[in-house]
Amino acid sequence: MTESSTKKKSILIADDSLYYRQSIRKYLQDDYIIYDAANIKDTLQILHDHDDISLVIIDLALPDSGGFALMQQMQQDSTLRAIPLAAMTSSLESSVTIQALQ
Repeated sequence: MTESSTKKKSILIADDSLYYRQSIRKYLQDDYIIYDAANIKDTLQILHDHDDISLVIIDLALPDSGGFALMQQMQQDSTLRAIPLAAMTSSLESSVTIQALQ
């Protein structure tokens, strides 16, 4: 096996809740390198500092404009737009889900 095939992939968790960040980390840390951020500014900084991130898990209710604003900023940045996103929310509003999928 080559070194590149055994290297763990990286996931960035963007959520203002320390509890949710720690909970997600707990389930993923054995198989992935985990980064986490509590706001948009820190999330973007981590994304620009680490070019190995394979997935960003975004809380749609992030402070500083929300997860939708972060998703839009990532789409506008040619170095970040190819990174897959997984959105999460505690909202029961179907309009929030529909907006995230767009």
